[in-house]
Amino acid sequence: MNTVATRGLVIAIISAVPYAAVAHQSPPEVTTSICELARRGQEMSGKRVRVKVVFDTDCRHGSVAVDPQCPTVVMSVSYSHKEPKDKGLADFNRVVCALPSDWATNPRPSELIREYSLEASGEFVWRPREVRHLIIVERQGLLVIDKVWQFKRIPRLPG
Repeated sequence: MNTVATRGLVIAIISAVPYAAVAHQSPPEVTTSICELARRGQEMSGKRVRVKVVFDTDCRHGSVAVDPQCPTVVMSVSYSHKEPKDKGLADFNRVVCALPSDWATNPRPSELIREYSLEASGEFVWRPREVRHLIIVERQGLLVIDKVWQFKRIPRLPG
């Protein structure tokens, strides 16, 4: 290959790199709260968000996110199935329901609810009403988590 053709190929490759990098950037992330998402609903739908929440699950029927600043707001939570998986999300999934031996024998299912302080990112989807098993549940949207920044189990008090 002659020198002029080689230089032209190198310049073409170098010129294309910045455009390829721009094409694969994630959308901007908005740091917000569950309270704000519920208040701005439709306006925030489809946005990438980062929130700090209290995450509750029984590892059987679903998971929700709440915020002590607006305790009447309950948001459904699901997980993204996009690849590659975030390591923090994989660790969180592995830890959250790691105690299945008590599921079949515990006479008080309410004791199986696990509660975590969670900081996570994902897509917010506005859903003002959700129907589950023919019951209308007033939930203020869905958070599809794809990244977990940090989490910590909140111990339940006996009683």
